[in-house]
Amino acid sequence: AAFKFRVSLRLCNILAAFKLCVCAVLAAFKLCVCAVLATFKLCICVLAAFKLCVCAVLAAFKLCVCAVLAAFKLCVCVLATFKVCICVLAAFKLCVCVLAAFKLCICVLAAFKLCVCVLATFKL
Repeated sequence: AAFKFRVSLRLCNILAAFKLCVCAVLAAFKLCVCAVLATFKLCICVLAAFKLCVCAVLAAFKLCVCAVLAAFKLCVCVLATFKVCICVLAAFKLCVCVLAAFKLCICVLAAFKLCVCVLATFKL
């Protein structure tokens, strides 16, 4: 009976040691899995932060492009307005030239009238 008790005790010790080893291996495995998952989660967070930075840079670039295009459009509008002013001035110059030509015609008619008057005076 003592022999059976010792064998039984030894068997219990072996099983306890085996159970302890299994628990240690499982705990180490669980720790490795947690570390890998934490690293993976960290990588995902880093990628999300990178995506956020890229989006911020692209948004800033888009804003700059829009500002430049708006400024360019404004310049084009100013140039178009300036061109309209030049056209108005050219039309005004044309009107002045027409008036000058009309004044010249009046002067020619006045000179012709003077000639007619002089001829009429000589005829008398």
